[in-house]
Amino acid sequence: MKKFKFHLETILKLRQKSLDEELGKLSIIAGIINAYRNRILSNNSEISLVQTNFENIVKAGGDLLQFYSYEAYIKRLYIENDDLELAIAKKDKDLSDARERVKDARKDVRIIEILKERKLAEFNQVLLKIEKSEVEEFNNIRAAQKEGETRNENRGTIFRSVDEEDYIDDGGPDSDGPAERVKTEFDKLGELYGGKAKS
Repeated sequence: MKKFKFHLETILKLRQKSLDEELGKLSIIAGIINAYRNRILSNNSEISLVQTNFENIVKAGGDLLQFYSYEAYIKRLYIENDDLELAIAKKDKDLSDARERVKDARKDVRIIEILKERKLAEFNQVLLKIEKSEVEEFNNIRAAQKEGETRNENRGTIFRSVDEEDYIDDGGPDSDGPAERVKTEFDKLGELYGGKAKS
């Protein structure tokens, strides 16, 4: 049976490959942004912890060296968070562009997929018509064969009836066949005219 072949299958595969590549790029950018945000969350947790420790040290009468040390550390974490926010802002533009490229790539793939679906539907319709025609042809041939078999059976019945009527009795001595019936009529004529006729 004929198989379905789509003449744009190669183009569809190329466009699907392009879509996969754009999805990969989008995933990388999104991963980087998520890593930046997770780092900011981690720094914020660290800042809260250090501030709590710093307050306890102040209450306990800690020296100035510890004070400056904690202050410098917290300031560094805040600066790092600011840098991460700027990096996220830049990557957000890249993320937006990547999403647009993925959107366009999906449209390109979908256009070819729609064409393929339509061609496949047309192919299935043609295939269905062919199968229907083959079934009808088979049924017609089968019906003709049955009609021929019926005619042969009827013809055989007629021949058997003629054979039985004309050839079953062979005119033997114990038979009441045609030859015996002729003799009987001859005898009757003989008796009618004064005696049994000689054969």
